[in-house]
Amino acid sequence: MTGNARKHELGDRAETVFAQYLTDQGKWLHSADRAEAERFVDFLQQFDRPEEAPERRRKNGRMIAAAAAILLAMGGVASWMLRPAAPALASYATGHAERRAIRLDDGSVIELAAESKVDVRYSARQREIFLRSGEALFTATHDSARPFSVVAAHGRIVDIGTRFDVRVGKDEAQVTVVEGQVRVGVSHAAQPEGDGIFRDLRRGQRVNFGVRRDRGVAIAYMGETQQVDAENALAWTRGKLFFDGEPLERAIAIVNSYAADQLVLKESKLRNMPVFGVLDQSDVQGLLSLVNDPQAIEVHRRADASANHR
Repeated sequence: MTGNARKHELGDRAETVFAQYLTDQGKWLHSADRAEAERFVDFLQQFDRPEEAPERRRKNGRMIAAAAAILLAMGGVASWMLRPAAPALASYATGHAERRAIRLDDGSVIELAAESKVDVRYSARQREIFLRSGEALFTATHDSARPFSVVAAHGRIVDIGTRFDVRVGKDEAQVTVVEGQVRVGVSHAAQPEGDGIFRDLRRGQRVNFGVRRDRGVAIAYMGETQQVDAENALAWTRGKLFFDGEPLERAIAIVNSYAADQLVLKESKLRNMPVFGVLDQSDVQGLLSLVNDPQAIEVHRRADASANHR
């Protein structure tokens, strides 16, 4: 905006867009939305600051009041800026063969699969969940003034009123939308600001994203959007494992997080072989039956499992 104020072009999305812009989530906005938010901020910055011009404090008071009115008209952006400070970072984790449900103070729920860990950071401006390992199902209570987002594998998944499952590996994550809609964005510190990849997903859609390293350079990527049965993403919450092309190495790691016997892949050349099928979470033999060359996998007894049966 220039000298004269004009109506913003964000329409009904103004509240959500401006709320994200005021936080570090601004980098995940579409370039057109971010540009419009920046024009609005430029307009507000036309107002003189009392500390910079003491002789104009009376005039500035009226202008600040006008600016506050504009913010309030955008759906309460100013109100959440005045909320009390957020609690410290909270961590939750599950052990071997354990599942756990965590209800957060805003009513959102995180269901953790076995051997998974999340860190939760709620502030007055945003709700951030960091999925450090494993898999989790998120049921988010929508609050457009305080976005709910999950950070995993250099990517960020922003809730647009939804329920979604996220599985994370070393440098890659997979998100499946069970209900509603999310916006997925991925970038990396080595890339210039604004060069990230963004995509909106709806119920029954899945995408893999993360960072690949090419000759020492980290490059963010996002795979093709897949149409899947959303209910299959919830199989683990019912004691089942559903594999729809996951690499064998990843499938073994998932089964190992539940089973007493542990699988070890002997043939590294098979680590990316896709696995398809449904089995019980602790069914080691079931996974072996899905592999064309079961001799390529060894079965070991967990040391702690042996101790527990003494």
